[in-house]
Amino acid sequence: MPRFREAGVDVVALSYDEQDALADFTAAHDIEFAMISDARSEVISEFGILNTLIAEDDKPWFGIPFPGTYVTDAAGVIQAKFFEDSLVLRPGVDQLLRAAQGERVEIAARVEQPDTVTCAIEFDERPTAPGIVRELVVRFAVPGSLHLYGEPVPEGMVATTIEFEADDNLIVRDTVAPPTSPLTLGATGDTLHVYAGNVTLRVPVSHNLGGGMLAKDGAGGSVPVRGRVRWQACDAHACHLPQSQEFDFELLVTSVSRPRFDGSDPMDIAGHFQRMAER
Repeated sequence: MPRFREAGVDVVALSYDEQDALADFTAAHDIEFAMISDARSEVISEFGILNTLIAEDDKPWFGIPFPGTYVTDAAGVIQAKFFEDSLVLRPGVDQLLRAAQGERVEIAARVEQPDTVTCAIEFDERPTAPGIVRELVVRFAVPGSLHLYGEPVPEGMVATTIEFEADDNLIVRDTVAPPTSPLTLGATGDTLHVYAGNVTLRVPVSHNLGGGMLAKDGAGGSVPVRGRVRWQACDAHACHLPQSQEFDFELLVTSVSRPRFDGSDPMDIAGHFQRMAER
């Protein structure tokens, strides 16, 4: 929350849970933002995000939304939205702040040499809760005389790619890249897709909750985020040798609080479930 407050961004959560359940959750986890109960799923339905995969007679689950996050401006107009294909994933602070601030949090890259592409690789290694999506960020500074290739490329050329070492505890999503520009080669007439100027690639990654690290005791731990970035810089006349840069980070995951249904949980989860089922 400190980063949201510093940026002047308000956070509000809307839930299908009862008001007393949200009050208990707020107290149990020291929540610092507003949590609003939509027990009749009226707002959820108006936004078109009611989870229609759940049957109406499936209590207490019917009424929950497809989980997502909206970013609005001061007038309430939606500027961005984030919906994952997994119920346990949520966007991280960096993604939300970028959307709320119109990408103003980008770090300007600097060209250190006039004929050299520079590559900076960033990853937030601060501990995060299970299910939160973090991004590996790769920033290229490409001098005006050079360009990098996007995929696909002809045989013998190297496209700009981010490769990860496989790990069962890590989920790696597709690379989010800016649009490429067409470039037609005078010698062959082939049209290729290139990046130029300051280029930022992002790869969302998250901990695989079913991978085993948290499945045993929920104690948390770390997942290696390793791999390499590959690229090849070319100008209008010739291509430089392919380059690569390795990265080695850790995705630090905090412990997960598992609900207890034996009456010993301070949130009385069993009681809240019962009241939801009786609606």
